[in-house]
Amino acid sequence: GDHRDLHSFPTRRSSDLSITSTTAVSGGHIIYDGGANITAKGVCWNITGAPTNTDNNTTDGSGIGSFISNLSGFIPNTTYYLRAYAKNSAGVGYGNQLKFTCLNPIVHYPLISDARDIKGNYPAMVLINTPFMNNGIYCNGIYVLSPDSLNSCNAYTPDISQISYDSLSFCSEFMVEINNIINPVIVAGAGYFDRWLGFAILSDGHYSLNANNFSVIAESYDICSINVWHTATITYNSVTSSGKLFIDGLKVCEGIFVIDKTHADKSIGITNFSNGTTFKGYIRNIKIYSGIVIH
Repeated sequence: GDHRDLHSFPTRRSSDLSITSTTAVSGGHIIYDGGANITAKGVCWNITGAPTNTDNNTTDGSGIGSFISNLSGFIPNTTYYLRAYAKNSAGVGYGNQLKFTCLNPIVHYPLISDARDIKGNYPAMVLINTPFMNNGIYCNGIYVLSPDSLNSCNAYTPDISQISYDSLSFCSEFMVEINNIINPVIVAGAGYFDRWLGFAILSDGHYSLNANNFSVIAESYDICSINVWHTATITYNSVTSSGKLFIDGLKVCEGIFVIDKTHADKSIGITNFSNGTTFKGYIRNIKIYSGIVIH
């Protein structure tokens, strides 16, 4: 048959999923046209599951390759189901399904040209030796307590009091240039005795979900691609004691654990004081949600 091999949004080679209470930016990547020209492609969505192109949809060009879709008209605090689609003379093919909830972030630090929270809810991030580069900030990976501490870097938010340990999501975009180091990307509880949730890139390039003194909870089969911007989302639900790590919208690992709140502060940073490592790479668009945005 004339089969199309599709990836739904988000994929490892598409733009990030950016969610507000009423809009989202999505997209997809068509990697095979089934032997016939792709005449239309886009995303479709509904609130019941298994959406088709007869539901709400976008049309974002034709042909194989990546595309970006701008979605609107969502109802706040509502859960939606989304798939990429592509159409050719044989019919319509669909990618795998994404489930997300439209929430507004508590804070949003774009980190494009300054350190402020554009929501206006919290003070600016603290940025130490992290120049603005490549539409983000560059972190050199030098640990603040290392012998080279004068050249060290750090970046962390103030205490975000609205964070709920019961239901939360952390999102950020990041890019790395090497994959042969232990590289913490997001560390929740950025102080010396915290580190209650986050993720890292391990020295073999795999991702890890971390919690409770940044212990490894789960590792991914996926390997981080270098020199490409990725979107990471970490979620935690205390009802199921489940933490999940999504990279570019795809769940790469999950684990069952209870967050240890003994010392936990509510700042988010890039340094793991438990093993003396600091993120090396670029980071931007840090968002924190009081709720689950990807399921």
